[in-house]
Amino acid sequence: WTFVNSVSGPAGATLVDATVRSGSDRIGKRGGGTRVLTVAGTFTGGTVVEEGTLVVQHVDALAGGPLDVRGGAAVRSDLGYGTVALSSLALAAAGRIDVSTGQITVAAGGFDEATIRSRLIAGRNGGDWAGVGGIGSSSAPVGSQLAVGYRVEGDNLRIALAASGDVNLDG
Repeated sequence: WTFVNSVSGPAGATLVDATVRSGSDRIGKRGGGTRVLTVAGTFTGGTVVEEGTLVVQHVDALAGGPLDVRGGAAVRSDLGYGTVALSSLALAAAGRIDVSTGQITVAAGGFDEATIRSRLIAGRNGGDWAGVGGIGSSSAPVGSQLAVGYRVEGDNLRIALAASGDVNLDG
């Protein structure tokens, strides 16, 4: 694993990371491994996931900044019903976000609604919510009454796992 404003690791490796990050640096995830962030961060430069998987186990692990998930990379929420707040969200067509049972909020001006819709359609993957790319949930099995939805609240965006018919995404 290397740290030069980025974290990387070999394919198949998982590293639990309790590093408290602060300052103005942008944090990057490279390499085919999995990095598990377990503590809050206060850095302001945002997070870029270029390769592998970044697992978020603390609601403030991404410090409320921008998140950019590139093609072939993934971010997975492991927060229970917690909410990750972001200032902006960029998700490449072949990038993946797994909200599991949690939620993501994105601040006004930090998202493109048409792109979010297309990433949800890709993540739906015919109903199993396990698309290779897009926004999905490992907690929404085929045949369940669960789905991933989005809602614009004021000028902010909320993405969450919800029961069929749950129009306000409150669980």
